[in-house]
Amino acid sequence: MYALCLSRLSCRLPGGQNFGSNPSYTGRSRCAKVLDMIRSESFPGSAVRYLLIQGDDNSRAVLLSACPLVENLWINPDVGPDVFPQIEVLPLKRLYCNLSFIFGPDRPLDFTRPMFAALTHLELLDNLWYDIEADAFQNLSLIPNLTHLAFCNTEFKDVWLPLLRECAALRVLVVLECNLGHVVTGDPDDEALVQDPRFVELHRGTNQYTTDWIIGAHSGVDYWLRAEGFVAKRRSGEIDARQYWLNRPPRRVLSELEC
Repeated sequence: MYALCLSRLSCRLPGGQNFGSNPSYTGRSRCAKVLDMIRSESFPGSAVRYLLIQGDDNSRAVLLSACPLVENLWINPDVGPDVFPQIEVLPLKRLYCNLSFIFGPDRPLDFTRPMFAALTHLELLDNLWYDIEADAFQNLSLIPNLTHLAFCNTEFKDVWLPLLRECAALRVLVVLECNLGHVVTGDPDDEALVQDPRFVELHRGTNQYTTDWIIGAHSGVDYWLRAEGFVAKRRSGEIDARQYWLNRPPRRVLSELEC
């Protein structure tokens, strides 16, 4: 089983095809070699289960087609509907993407599609700048096996509590705040959100979007695992049940602590 990370600048195939003595390579030439292997049918694409794609080139559809059994996919948030046909047929269990872009303006967000049937982990890189209504994401509750859900944008705040209430199987709902701020302000719905131990705010720097995925692909230890442990400690009383931030308090709480 291989993990492949492909971008304009780097290509990694840890534990997989031998491109030299070091399994990690840098430069366009290495990525070009992968594409050449695909075209020559010498690339072991059917063995790839973890796939990360970055960059703005035209190779993404080629690579996706060459790796038909990918279960864990991280794909750049600017990727549009041109790769939807390739993504739709993958047996995905974990997906990190901008769903609004992948579905595109002419295809409604439909979480009953077969592509979501086996999905357990979903990180949404979406925002609400492109005529997408947050309510459309309330239908995430239709994904039958979803247990782990993450948002990278607080504009979706209004759907978090309904999703927690409707998705009994949801183990964690993580908000990945790059610019840690005021996710919770104190109104009644916010209080209910804080009281749900599955709600976790985790600060992540802007340069850590792919780092955590790569570490998880190599070691199995990622923010999902950390969030699960945090939820367990909230439930057991090991930490304050009202503490919803995992690694550091939001600014609002810090201000209160400094008073």
